[in-house]
Amino acid sequence: MAAQTLEQSMLAYVAVWNTTDATTRRELLERAFAADGTYTDPAASVVGRVALAEHLRGLAQRGPDASIVVTSPIDAHDDVGCFTWRLVGPDGATLREGIDFVAAAADGRLSEVRGFFGAYRAPAGKSADLSSGSLF
Repeated sequence: MAAQTLEQSMLAYVAVWNTTDATTRRELLERAFAADGTYTDPAASVVGRVALAEHLRGLAQRGPDASIVVTSPIDAHDDVGCFTWRLVGPDGATLREGIDFVAAAADGRLSEVRGFFGAYRAPAGKSADLSSGSLF
């Protein structure tokens, strides 16, 4: 699969979070998310487009003027990708930030999304120093 196809699915997926119109949300989900795709974050776990659309509808009702802003380049290779994001309130304040990791089906639609909340940081006790040239 071309990285461009995955990137397009990822961008359409972000657009799903930023629409409150049910018809537009459904159309974007059909383009971006596999029918049996999974979405998991620390607060939710859903399977399928219908369940994800319902989850998003509930979130939109609680924060109708909030939007997701992609805060990093979309990184993709083969059938996987990731990006960081911020949830921004109507006044521009950051309400939450996080990172999503995705996997795509053969047709390029997202088959799995795993979201993490908070700014990306190295795990405690782990060193990011690879200066020795050895990964192990």
